Amino acid sequence: MKKLCVVFIVMFVLAMAGNANAEVATSDGKGLLTVCNVALKSITDGMDNLSDLELMNSSFCIGLAVGIKVSNVMEQASADDNLQYCIPSSASPEQLIRVLVKYLENHPENLHETPAVLISVAFIKAFPCKKGAKK
Repeated sequence: MKKLCVVFIVMFVLAMAGNANAEVATSDGKGLLTVCNVALKSITDGMDNLSDLELMNSSFCIGLAVGIKVSNVMEQASADDNLQYCIPSSASPEQLIRVLVKYLENHPENLHETPAVLISVAFIKAFPCKKGAKK
C-alpha cells in the first residue's frame, strides 16, 4: 500500500509539472469528467495503452482523489465538527473517482462549475458526516 501511495504522489507531481493542457482541461466539470474517466480506464484496464497526455490526465485525477482523501481523513482525526464531508479511511481512490464521475454524469447542468465546487458537492452527498461519530 505504501508503494502504491508513493506511485500516486509521484504521478500527481508529474501531472502538475506537465504542460499547460492539464490545467486547461480541468478548469471546469467537463474537463474534470474527461480526465477522471481516463483515470477509471487506467485503473480498470491498466496504463499500458495510454498516451502521454492520457497518463498525465489520469494521474491528475488519481492524485486529486488521494490528496482530498488524505486531507479529509486528517481533518476528521483533528475532531473538527465543522467538516462538510467525511470520507471513510477505507475508501479507495477508485471509489472516490467513481463517486465523482457518477455525480458529474448525473448533473450535466453543473459542468460549468469549477472542480473545487463539483468535488465538494459530490462528496457532501456521498460522504455526509455523522454528528458525534468519529470515522
